[in-house]
Amino acid sequence: MVSVDSADRPGDLGTVRSREIQQLQARAKGPLAAEFEGASSTIDQLNHALHAGDSDANDNLKAMRIIADRCLTRLTEWGKDSGASSRLLDHRLRRASQLRNTTLDLLKDLHELFLKGMSSTPRNPPFEPRLTNALQRSPQPSAAWATSL
Repeated sequence: MVSVDSADRPGDLGTVRSREIQQLQARAKGPLAAEFEGASSTIDQLNHALHAGDSDANDNLKAMRIIADRCLTRLTEWGKDSGASSRLLDHRLRRASQLRNTTLDLLKDLHELFLKGMSSTPRNPPFEPRLTNALQRSPQPSAAWATSL
């Protein structure tokens, strides 16, 4: 008779914990790549939320759609060009702690800005609960630099 350990069952607490541990280890090895991925997925969700629904939107919504499209495009291009999307940037900046920390802070601010943008969309699409919780507890971003986007 074969015994199935509780950690081997899908959806089990052991599986969830091992997935969380793997995510934390990946974040520790590549914090810039992890923060880039978070910001990139959030602006992608914001972009989808803004484009969902009415095709005859008001001017404000049209402007928000254009800005979200541009942000997504620019962030994606920057991630590919800089290596942030593949942990290459983490490797390149491993000895330049001040530049790495500044870049990480900017990515965190950008991610928070995108999260706040999701909370101000004209509709309330069903976002993941972890994003809703992050919106409620996230501090005000110090991203004055993002106004040039």
